[in-house]
Amino acid sequence: MPICSYLIQVDPPRVQDVQADLAALPGCTTRVSEDGRVIILVTDTPDLAAEADLQHALKCLRGIDGLALAFGYTEPEHIDEMAASGLPEVAG
Repeated sequence: MPICSYLIQVDPPRVQDVQADLAALPGCTTRVSEDGRVIILVTDTPDLAAEADLQHALKCLRGIDGLALAFGYTEPEHIDEMAASGLPEVAG
């Protein structure tokens, strides 16, 4: 089960719309920075395929000015699978 965190830069007037779009995605939890310019997103997906689908969905959302994977974890037995998947490397 991959667990990842992202920093998402958003134009402040759009932050509520983007946060609602993110919250509608399965396995997503969000928090907004005090100045409203950054959304912290934590994801918990059941497997690498779901993580790949989620990352694709994140890249397609409107209103995101910048998206950075800040942390990623998957079980050690899935590290080779993660490397072969083309997803960013994550700690194991």
